[in-house]
Amino acid sequence: MIFAAGDFDADAVIGKARNDIAVQRGDSFCIAADGGLKWIQALRIVPDLIIGDMDSITEEALLARFDGHKRIPIKKLPIEKDDTDMLAAIREGWHKQ
Repeated sequence: MIFAAGDFDADAVIGKARNDIAVQRGDSFCIAADGGLKWIQALRIVPDLIIGDMDSITEEALLARFDGHKRIPIKKLPIEKDDTDMLAAIREGWHKQ
């Protein structure tokens, strides 16, 4: 599962989606693509990987939010790059198959 940045009506979606996503997640590998971290947090999901150039959140703030959880790998990408954070997340997910 990959969570990416984007806008949606959180109040309308989060309540219903939280249970559905928790059930679907099971043993799925969960990736937060930079700004998608805010949706993962809203859904109370702990990601297996965080990837991106971290222009949406600092690494210190990120680590503070997941204090007490297993160490979550963070793959920091350069700001100047050809691909988006989402494409990098898709590639990571592809390699996990």
